[in-house]
Amino acid sequence: MFAAGQAPVAADRDLRVGMRVGVLMNSLASLIVSRTPASIFPFGFEDDLVNAVSRGEVDAGAVSPATIGYYNLTHRDSALRFSHAEDSEPELRWPVAVGMRRADAAMVEVINGALRSLLAEGALTTIYARYGVPHRAP
Repeated sequence: MFAAGQAPVAADRDLRVGMRVGVLMNSLASLIVSRTPASIFPFGFEDDLVNAVSRGEVDAGAVSPATIGYYNLTHRDSALRFSHAEDSEPELRWPVAVGMRRADAAMVEVINGALRSLLAEGALTTIYARYGVPHRAP
């Protein structure tokens, strides 16, 4: 995520000397940013980090798309933008999954069918949009 007026930050390679980047303490993102020439500013909570970017206390921040999407939804005057850095850094991807018993193949098929239907109907996209989060197909 980055503030309006800042050059887009799509990957860690875009971080330059003098940039102030907010990260969650001891997160994988903090490790990745520490390998760049940017200055790290640690935060304990994503909300505090997003507010710091909004106020211009840091130039960019590493938060989840859900956090910045919801922030922009609830702060209509916000000029914060985000990019999907996980596209360029595989370690930042963490797909969500549901665990089920393998022994219940019928249940697995019912769940998978329901998810396929929700995706095809656009229901998941609608639900995500309600919270300001762009849906990205798996």
